[in-house]
Amino acid sequence: MGIYSERVHSIDFFRRRGLYCRPGFLDGSTRTALLEQIRDASPTRAKVFNGAPDAVIDMAARNTWQLPLDGGPINLTSRIGTLLADLAGHFKMPLTGHEGPTFLMYRPGGFYEPHVDRAGDGEAPIALSRRRVSIVTFLNAMSAEPGPGDYAGGALTFYGLVDDPAWRTFGFALDPQPGLLVAFPSHIVHEVTPVTAGNRYTIVDWFTV
Repeated sequence: MGIYSERVHSIDFFRRRGLYCRPGFLDGSTRTALLEQIRDASPTRAKVFNGAPDAVIDMAARNTWQLPLDGGPINLTSRIGTLLADLAGHFKMPLTGHEGPTFLMYRPGGFYEPHVDRAGDGEAPIALSRRRVSIVTFLNAMSAEPGPGDYAGGALTFYGLVDDPAWRTFGFALDPQPGLLVAFPSHIVHEVTPVTAGNRYTIVDWFTV
């Protein structure tokens, strides 16, 4: 795709470029409860859409694990749903709902190559063409020297945020504060750089038309 900076940028940097950033969307006790909820869960390989009718496992494109979010005391679907009006107003587009949260784990070596979350018209499956706003919520901390429960690497990096030919292929990494929710148009190119230590936990979802 291009090059990316290893230096993370503050949420104000991304807000100035149109992204929606909400620190503290999940507080510490909620994050702890969610991580405890999946502590003994059995992960499965996360899939990727490559233009085929069905999603497939493609380790060259996405090395990610998915964890079940069924049950538990926290209704994330409802909590995320309360954002609909704010996101529709922020991005100035009609939104009708969201797909539902997905719990992701990136182990050491895990990554997701540069991609977009929205398929073009006529591409399969149709659900991807309905995506308009992607959200990511961070559950644990990124650190250069990770302690227990932290991780290193695994930066959420965005491309094309600066409308200048010299910067269009440059990636800007977000400072992933635990509990932060970031939302962005689903057509923006983004990636997760390789995790180098620890496990990276996030919750993702997509608002649709």
